[in-house]
Amino acid sequence: TNVGDVVLSTVLLNRILESHPQARVDVVCGPAAVDIFKGCPQVNKIYPLKKRPYKLHHLDLLRLGWRGWYDLVVDLRTPLFGYLVPAKKRLMGR
Repeated sequence: TNVGDVVLSTVLLNRILESHPQARVDVVCGPAAVDIFKGCPQVNKIYPLKKRPYKLHHLDLLRLGWRGWYDLVVDLRTPLFGYLVPAKKRLMGR
């Protein structure tokens, strides 16, 4: 949700998209960072997520309504969430 974290994460996103130019990406980010991803043609869907007290925003993540399976889930902040999204492969950690 922090713009600084998003900017740093775009380096990893760029690397993934360079290696897999046909990839379509869904992004979960804070409302302030939505515009950073709007210009990327490979971004399929953007899920803005506002932090809430007591980490209740994690419940909002579960309510996003994931459809189908992902080839890869990258979660650099909340590894538990990365395990809840159906995926063939996961890259998680800080």
